[in-house]
Amino acid sequence: MLLALGEGPAHSETGYLDGCEGCRTEIADLRTVAGIGRETQDVRDLPAPPEHVWHMINADVGTAETKPRPGLRRRRGPTWRTTAAIAAATALFAAVLVVSFVRREPVPQAACTVGTVRLTPLAGAPAGASVTACVAEENGERTLRIAAGGLPAPSDGFYEVWLIDPSSLQSPSTVRLVSVGSLGTHPIEDFPLPPTLDLTRYSVIDVSAEPNDGNAAHSGHSLLRGTLLAAPSGK
Repeated sequence: MLLALGEGPAHSETGYLDGCEGCRTEIADLRTVAGIGRETQDVRDLPAPPEHVWHMINADVGTAETKPRPGLRRRRGPTWRTTAAIAAATALFAAVLVVSFVRREPVPQAACTVGTVRLTPLAGAPAGASVTACVAEENGERTLRIAAGGLPAPSDGFYEVWLIDPSSLQSPSTVRLVSVGSLGTHPIEDFPLPPTLDLTRYSVIDVSAEPNDGNAAHSGHSLLRGTLLAAPSGK
């Protein structure tokens, strides 16, 4: 809140904002609200509001007086238009808080029906690379949930997720495998699985480094690999 009003934050707060994109967006929204409020500070000497406006105000606050009494000096301060502008800014501020709450509300995810497995790094895998996987199911639809970390952004390519029939691994030229999808930038991603895909057969999860060469086949450069635990057939 102090950042939105232009107050100097502590060093620890600015360091936190550097790594929190959502927080920076919220601060920008709040600064917009604060700016609207500042724009009303110089509004002065506007025409007096019409009589019916006083009636509406009195009805809301429960008073009988329709306008300032003669002989009393009107205190110089915010006019009714200034008050309306402040009210609008307050409403906008409340809306920002609601949006902030919605952004932070976690999205429910289907529970994993197959135990989580940690993939084993293979030769050539980036140091510190970590990938876990499980199968989630909801309303009869299955997804392969991948949680990845420590994978550097590829300079010219992408990371692909595969399901492999382990019985075919002995013959690289005839490996039976299914492409599940490409890893994006999210730490956790769900990949829909075909309803007829037999996970008791295609039980090996493989993450490979793929070049942007237009070839949909496996590059042969596998980085991490693991086997699903008690994989259901889904049939």
